[in-house]
Amino acid sequence: MNDKKTKLKNRLWMIIAFIILFLIFYFLAAATVEGVIRTENITLSGSLKARAIVILVAFSSAAVLLATMYFLLLRPLDKINVSVRAVAKGDFSVVVKHNSPIPGLKSMRDNFNIMTQELLGTETLRNDFVVSVSHEFKTPISAIQGYATLLQNDDLDEKTRKKYIEKIVENAENLSELTGNILRLSNLEHQEIISEDLFRLDEQIRRVLLLLEKEWEQKEITLDLDLPRTECRGNAELMKMVWYNLIGNAVKYSRQGGTIGVRIEQKEKTIVTVSDNGIGIEEKDLGHIFEKFYQADKSRSSGNGLGLALVKKIVELHKGRVWAESAPRQGARFTVEF
Repeated sequence: MNDKKTKLKNRLWMIIAFIILFLIFYFLAAATVEGVIRTENITLSGSLKARAIVILVAFSSAAVLLATMYFLLLRPLDKINVSVRAVAKGDFSVVVKHNSPIPGLKSMRDNFNIMTQELLGTETLRNDFVVSVSHEFKTPISAIQGYATLLQNDDLDEKTRKKYIEKIVENAENLSELTGNILRLSNLEHQEIISEDLFRLDEQIRRVLLLLEKEWEQKEITLDLDLPRTECRGNAELMKMVWYNLIGNAVKYSRQGGTIGVRIEQKEKTIVTVSDNGIGIEEKDLGHIFEKFYQADKSRSSGNGLGLALVKKIVELHKGRVWAESAPRQGARFTVEF
């Protein structure tokens, strides 16, 4: 209904504009011709012919000018207007197509199409994110619900009851970690500037290793460290999360009695490498491991696929880059340059 009203208004506007333009051109041409007739003493028949020419010229000029305005200016603006209304209704797939040579309109068209492409990509990512989050939340919640239901059985022995309680606690911790990581990643994705200070990188990594001491001692892992005194400028709290995730993953996927290497090098930039001789990463997964919710090992019960996404975002905020090298059963090597 609104589109019909808009079209009717546009046509009415065109008719009014044509009449106004016709009258303007008519009076201008008529005034000129009248002056010529009086000056040259043109005959009556010649005068009628001249006035007929005036009407024809006025009509033609008004039609040409209005058509030019319509095709070069009004029609492109109308297309953009219709597309803007479509975007306002949530349709980000619209593309403005017009061939107006006016630079401002061409720029408006290109910028509008770029905007809709970005919005479409953002909408797709948002939908994927919602689906992924829903799935990731569903798994621990279902597990908690299932074990809580089993605990209602009065015939359970103490060992089984304790096992179910441990499972509930484990899944609750996973849920809490997932929620925290989602909030952190969401905050970082809307952040372009971070606070920076000077901190000892080598001491920071040693503290992270102490935090993970229980885990690597249980797996009898040998640490191969090369951590020379290194001072860095950056956000110490965020960078601590980088090392905690990378070293934590190295411990998680190392074999019993394996070796983990952590090294710092200072060249033009600071380079930190974290390596292990564990299960490694398949080639098909290597290009996706920094994506949100991507899990190379679908069978694992821990982790939520956000750790490496956080690592990548934090390193990028420090104007750096991170990459991985690996092969199945040959361990993995993560390099951070910032």
